[in-house]
Amino acid sequence: MNDEKQPKIRFKGFEDPWEQRKFGEVIVLVGGGTPAKNNFKYWNGDISWLSSQEIKSKYIGSSTYYITKEGLDNSSARLISPGRLLIVVRSGILARRFPISISTEYVAINQDIKALIFDEKKIVLDFMFSQLQYLEPFILRSIVKSGTTVQSVNLPDFKKMIIEIPLISEQKTIGQLFKIFDDLIAANQCQQKRRNLLNSRVFFKMLYKAS
Repeated sequence: MNDEKQPKIRFKGFEDPWEQRKFGEVIVLVGGGTPAKNNFKYWNGDISWLSSQEIKSKYIGSSTYYITKEGLDNSSARLISPGRLLIVVRSGILARRFPISISTEYVAINQDIKALIFDEKKIVLDFMFSQLQYLEPFILRSIVKSGTTVQSVNLPDFKKMIIEIPLISEQKTIGQLFKIFDDLIAANQCQQKRRNLLNSRVFFKMLYKAS
């Protein structure tokens, strides 16, 4: 799929249409795993190991649990580089929200998390972070499925989800605006305002509204 869409409200100087693509056409999902917990050689090392419960804030670089290089090499845990989007794909929290974080250090992830790998010459990190926040209601309503004990993201449907991709220069402008909002809110520790902003998603609603 390679359709185009023209938002009504734009930043000055941008006129090119936004490209519509399926998520899985431009972004690869990379999963992780858990080293054997009964092998003490795999734990208490210096590699942060993330579980779904720790994907709470925009940025993450440390964790409750740490694994060793031996634990990483002898399990399906994956080492993710800084500056990657991390999403929760299996957890009870998916009944209420869709957690997203950005790695600030090298981190290992478990099987309930996916890292998003994409061409940074075509997709801007902060833009994609904000777009996924905007899509949260759709993801929770249409893509998250309920299991026997926990909710999970239906990955085939997630990969078919349509995302919007403007030119890289416009992505940078939009992404920077949302980064400023997030940083200001975090600096003031005003979580209620942050929730209101994310819930309203006014800016992305305006940008996405097709003419």
